Amino acid sequence: MENKFGLLTRDKNVRDWVAGSFTPLDLSLVNPEGDWSSYLPVDEFQNRRGYDRMACATYSILNCIEILYRFNTGHEKNFSDRELAKKSGTTKSGNYLDNVFDWARKTGLIEEYLYPDDANSWDEYYKELKPEFSTEAKKFLDEWSLYREWVRADKPEDIFLALKSAPLQATVCYAGGSGILKPDGTWNHAITVYNAEHGVCWHIFDHYTQTRKRYAWDYEFGAVLKPSLVKRNNDIIMNIQNNTLLQLVQGNGSFGLYLDGKIIVDEADKILATYIVRNQGDIKGKTKALTLEQWNSLPHVDLKGNKV
Repeated sequence: MENKFGLLTRDKNVRDWVAGSFTPLDLSLVNPEGDWSSYLPVDEFQNRRGYDRMACATYSILNCIEILYRFNTGHEKNFSDRELAKKSGTTKSGNYLDNVFDWARKTGLIEEYLYPDDANSWDEYYKELKPEFSTEAKKFLDEWSLYREWVRADKPEDIFLALKSAPLQATVCYAGGSGILKPDGTWNHAITVYNAEHGVCWHIFDHYTQTRKRYAWDYEFGAVLKPSLVKRNNDIIMNIQNNTLLQLVQGNGSFGLYLDGKIIVDEADKILATYIVRNQGDIKGKTKALTLEQWNSLPHVDLKGNKV
């Protein structure tokens, strides 16, 4: 099937975080129903004024971020699709999910009113950005951090669980209609999953004429990405229970044991033995991965209590 919607695909990086495995992010089920309907942003369309922006990877992830922003703050925010689509290098062939997200994560976002979609042609829409946009976008990063994790696209139960934590960006074969859709074709489009009826269907938020639609429960997405929007002053994740085994997922991969606001570091076999003993063998769910920034934010001591 010809790619008409702006999605480029590639294999995932083996170092990318995957939800449900070692990541520094908790799978916090902040929305137990997994229904984000009350937080949906305004409808926006990538194919108006006679041309397609080929920016589905941008529209769909910004929809997710806008939903999370409203959920976290109670206030609506509309970020500029045009600015992110341009700086992330969107072409007439489209863009990659991870590339667009990482540009947002590293360089920030600006609001729609600062750079609205008022262009009447492709060339005008993708003209060079004003230098001051970069400064403005960094203000977002002063307050918020963005993270991403992949979700197993072939596991509906994994997707259903992840949906309780965040709205999801997913790739599909584009389809429209009033019923429950199950298109058979190439994954050529990126959308937002904002709700699910278990065993029945997924609720989709799109950016073409039909912005709300349903895909069958057993439809297999091409890729599923779970974004996290984290307030900066909560960025270093501190809700760690005592006697949790920590692993540094950057650098040398060290292990440590969390206790009373400190990381106990020592020989790995001693740390693991202490971890098992202190938990009386009940270690299920008592592990956590940390980034280097998070690891370094806590004081370190050895098993004798000496500073390290």
